[in-house]
Amino acid sequence: MRVKTETRRQAIIAVAGELFLQHGYAAVSMAAISAKLGGSRVTLYNYFATKEQLFEAYVVEAGSERSNEILNFHEQGVTDLRNSLFLLGKSYLALVLDSQVLAIRRMIIGEVSRFPELARIFYESGVKIILQQIQAILAAEIRPGRLKASCPNTMVLHFMALCEAGNVEWRLWGLQGEISENILNQALFSAVNAFLDVYADDTLGGS
Repeated sequence: MRVKTETRRQAIIAVAGELFLQHGYAAVSMAAISAKLGGSRVTLYNYFATKEQLFEAYVVEAGSERSNEILNFHEQGVTDLRNSLFLLGKSYLALVLDSQVLAIRRMIIGEVSRFPELARIFYESGVKIILQQIQAILAAEIRPGRLKASCPNTMVLHFMALCEAGNVEWRLWGLQGEISENILNQALFSAVNAFLDVYADDTLGGS
């Protein structure tokens, strides 16, 4: 029995992801992935028992670098609330506007009626984790002079929606090309200002 290696695992994920995006989830079989890899099907199943497991690994890998920016957000050491929210929003947009992440979302939208497990995998493996992390970051700011005592779940949904407004939907539907950093920054400043208009606690003259 051959020893599993991370290099081989990553190669499998990369090939599977390429096929998923080119042909759609339904049209890609484990046999097709194995043929593209050039190895035996036994080797493929040694790493991933099902196509669903392989798709989940691809989803996780596709957003891993951008997700880590959010997961390690506190390491940036920014104390000013407005700037902190701006950088948080920028990290979030970098993730959801990533070309590969957008492509995965388009594929899921097209196939979710036949394969509802795709939406579950995408949510559980990516969206839910990021949502919980941003919620925790915002909840930590609920104190006098920072953010008002509010429902963290509602607050995070408002923050994410404001960040996405005017940016994500047009890119998702392919109606707009790459968005310049200047335009994104302007949109994020507006999003943060709108968020703070509702949630900022000024009792101590906060940021």
